[in-house]
Amino acid sequence: FGASPNATEDGLWQGESGPNNPCPQGYRLPTLNELNTLVSAEGITNFTTAASSSLAFSVSGSQHYANIGLVSVGVSSSYWSSTVSGSQASFRVLNSSTTYPFSYLRGHGYSVRCIKD
Repeated sequence: FGASPNATEDGLWQGESGPNNPCPQGYRLPTLNELNTLVSAEGITNFTTAASSSLAFSVSGSQHYANIGLVSVGVSSSYWSSTVSGSQASFRVLNSSTTYPFSYLRGHGYSVRCIKD
């Protein structure tokens, strides 16, 4: 994601033509609002309903920014959005009891779910 407040770095994952777009051609990372809308439309309330939804979210855990290895595999997942704010970026957390939006440091390795542009 880069480091804010450098505006050129804030756009690294923005849209299909973003220079570091992690998605295949024709796809992009959703904004937090788009991700929230998808979760709501699918009736996702926790990682069980997330996995059984048509989005088939997995419980992949994450890579901690301090390079301590994978954490929370099978326990929770976080999915990046393209929404940034200062040194943080927004994502959606899925765990056994709930799902919620959150923002945190950009250095974490979270999953991505691409949407068709």
